[in-house]
Amino acid sequence: MEANITTFSNTEKFFEYNDMMVRFKKAQRQGFAFELLWIVYSMLEDRASAFLYHIGFVNDDRQNIINETVVRNFIRDLINPRKIKSFGLDKLINKTEAIRLAVKWLDTVPAVGKYQKELKVLLKRGCIIDISFLDCLDNIDDWRIKRNKLTHELFLGHGYKYDELLSLADEGYKLARTLDNAANALRKRNNRVNIRTMFS
Repeated sequence: MEANITTFSNTEKFFEYNDMMVRFKKAQRQGFAFELLWIVYSMLEDRASAFLYHIGFVNDDRQNIINETVVRNFIRDLINPRKIKSFGLDKLINKTEAIRLAVKWLDTVPAVGKYQKELKVLLKRGCIIDISFLDCLDNIDDWRIKRNKLTHELFLGHGYKYDELLSLADEGYKLARTLDNAANALRKRNNRVNIRTMFS
């Protein structure tokens, strides 16, 4: 049975993100720490998907690698050099790793094809090359591990400290905003470079 994947337009994504922010602020006001953690996780997932979308890595569903052969081969070589069949971009850990590899590639490997040249221009214009952005990706991975550990400990009946939950939610929110700024920088510059139209 095939999964039912809903594709959202950019306008729908805009309103969806705004709705997420409204829910976040409401949960924050009411002190719903666990809801905050889940909302922040969703924000990180969404913003990582947006980043990959704007650099042309994924299709409109934002989960599957783009179909254009030359681009697809480059992306697969970059993010999946060991040719792992189950590798996908439907999990946050894989999304942040794909972004990290793209950013590292930007400064270490010469561009040989048209897509690669356009990608370098786009990433550089988005100021993604700054070391603080790589730190943000590492911190997102650390945050994800903390949140997952907390979730598993709850099922084992371990206690938790309310203030620590709020602190973790706040930390994740700041990381999501950094990722959002990066994705928006790519989107705005994408109007000029138009990498998706050129290679999809």
